[in-house]
Amino acid sequence: MAAPSKPPVIDAIEFARKGLEIHDTIALSQFLRLSDALASLEEKLDYKLIGYIGADSKPGLRLSVQGNVQLTCQRCLEPLAFWIDIDADFVLVADEDHIPSQDEENDIKDYLVASPQMSVTDLLEDELLLALPFAPKHEECEDKTAIKMQTEKQSPFAVLKGLKTRDRD
Repeated sequence: MAAPSKPPVIDAIEFARKGLEIHDTIALSQFLRLSDALASLEEKLDYKLIGYIGADSKPGLRLSVQGNVQLTCQRCLEPLAFWIDIDADFVLVADEDHIPSQDEENDIKDYLVASPQMSVTDLLEDELLLALPFAPKHEECEDKTAIKMQTEKQSPFAVLKGLKTRDRD
């Protein structure tokens, strides 16, 4: 199997107008900002980037990313497998001034400021960071913690009684 190539830098508007596509695999080790959130950088993700012109004649990009990543469980600090399945659609705009306010737009769309030097790696990393849970936890860890909290919880009256008897000593 060939090593994954580094994603290219694209001219986003031209990429969309020509209906170009990229299908590739990327190693997690290529993402600098993502490395702190992952337990392992050994995995690879499959991605597809497709340029298109929408029904409203606006250029757009469709990004899909799939694969497993290893996160760190925030309860037990052990590795936690997490499936990534991103399917994002972006309307390309020349600058931020061309992004309609939410009042103007009935349906919610994702807008992306187009660049003649858009890094596909940066786009992938941004979407991956948004897709990761803020505090990943194994389901079993949540259950164990809830059981532990229920069994360890003392009656508030027992706590007061302990304070009262301690004051006499």
